[in-house]
Amino acid sequence: MLRKIIILLFIIAFMFSLFSMHSMAFSLDKTEASVDSYYLFDLKNNLVMAEENSDKIISPSSSVKIMTACIILESGLDLNSEIEITEKMLLNVSGRNMELEIGNKLTANDLLYAMLCGGFNDATVALALSVSSTLYEFTNLMNAKAEALKMTSTHYANVTGMEAAAAKTIARDLSILARYMVQNEKFLEVCSTKFYRFSDNATSKYTSVNNRSTLLSTYKGLANFNTGSSKSGDCAIVYYKTDDCELISIVMNALAFEEADTSNHAEIYIKNLLSHAINDYETVTVKSAKNPITSLPVKYSITSDNIDLYLKEDIKLFLSKDIDISSDLTYNIQIYGGELKAPINEGDEVGVLTVSHNGTVLTSTPILVKVSIERNAFLFAMDVMKSFITSIWFIIILITVLLLVILARSCKKRKFRKKKRQRKNKSKIIKK
Repeated sequence: MLRKIIILLFIIAFMFSLFSMHSMAFSLDKTEASVDSYYLFDLKNNLVMAEENSDKIISPSSSVKIMTACIILESGLDLNSEIEITEKMLLNVSGRNMELEIGNKLTANDLLYAMLCGGFNDATVALALSVSSTLYEFTNLMNAKAEALKMTSTHYANVTGMEAAAAKTIARDLSILARYMVQNEKFLEVCSTKFYRFSDNATSKYTSVNNRSTLLSTYKGLANFNTGSSKSGDCAIVYYKTDDCELISIVMNALAFEEADTSNHAEIYIKNLLSHAINDYETVTVKSAKNPITSLPVKYSITSDNIDLYLKEDIKLFLSKDIDISSDLTYNIQIYGGELKAPINEGDEVGVLTVSHNGTVLTSTPILVKVSIERNAFLFAMDVMKSFITSIWFIIILITVLLLVILARSCKKRKFRKKKRQRKNKSKIIKK
């Protein structure tokens, strides 16, 4: 029971630290453009690697299309189904469009690529109205999903990301959504595509779409979740996976200081964040499972010798290159029950080793033994007896027995006196 409690406490501690891991002191060099907020998170190692104003309320801009895609992909809509563009779908659609016309026909898959790769608003609305009867109804689905994902500071006002007073989000919420969408294979497939040609039967001014992001050509294994621009600035959200890490990188509202500067500074800053992760961090074997981590005595052991303890597996962490694993990390060994007790079988898990940095738990790994230890029956029996004699139950039983003895003796004395009185009274009657 105690072992289960200890394991549960470690799990709880790890979960609490999941989204609050220590991040390296790093900030973007914002000499060419201002930024509302940015956030760099490593999914594989549960590590916040860089952030600034990640809880600042901002306009979601075109990042809204990530949630729009989420609702569409989870709606059950057949992506191979043909969608005919209607007047309702084109009503009051502004911003970046692919100039769809009434009567155009495209597959849902065509429109999905147009929305996510090209950022086209008319394709987005056409898809939304293929799932819901009204945009208001679809937006309600988006807000319900945000609530379910615990995106507590996010509210959607439309499906495209056009400026709206009621629309709001924070970079930390966007990271929650991005982490959720990483699990959707179709979403990753679309966001990783550089170029897509519409189906043969599609009828529209556009016959293909290019991904707006320039980062796909720079980083192999990158998926562009969103690239967009608004009056608040440029924004970009990407997912990048390497052998060492799985990164969600977010830059919101990067606004160039020079009006003539047309560069997408959100993507420039994304590059800086990714470079930080790639160049300033590395995977390190902190502890090896081949070597004993410590040696401890075993209670009730016949030999009374110490026993070597080993890790179940190597501890590998993705750490800043500035961290010294011998002095900057804290190692804590927790033995189940507080001490080792025979009998112990080879391969038994006997405890947990936790590794922390600046008070934050980074990981925990089971500890095991590689030999069997027999129990000394005499020592065990003596210890059980000692434990029983010093226990509260022994004291209670002892007091109870003493009280019963006293009570029994008292009853015996009363009986004796009563018989004595009876004999005395009988003697007086005979004399008379």
